[in-house]
Amino acid sequence: MDMNCQIKDCSQDPGAESVGMTGLMLCPEHARSVEAGEHWMREPDTGTVLLGDQVPPLVVAISGSAVSGDPGGMVLRLTTAATHGASHIEVLLSAQELVMLDGVLERYVPAGTEI
Repeated sequence: MDMNCQIKDCSQDPGAESVGMTGLMLCPEHARSVEAGEHWMREPDTGTVLLGDQVPPLVVAISGSAVSGDPGGMVLRLTTAATHGASHIEVLLSAQELVMLDGVLERYVPAGTEI
């Protein structure tokens, strides 16, 4: 059976072994990157593995402010960090979107996690 490295867009042979505790089948170049601590993630919808610059940037700061208007709600400010530098994002969340965000956070934040 032909297998390729599991990293998105890589067609290299992964060799015979998986990488450490990840269980990923990676080519030698990508295996070295993962073992060196480069960020990686498995896309939830496709199972494709992203590495390095393919991984969405990490959020390093979050703030928010209530706003009135049409629609009112909250301006959510995110600062992200990636290899190419920081980025600032502002989004307006209506009351309905805040309820949706609360549901997402409730589902994915482990029980007992202190925020």
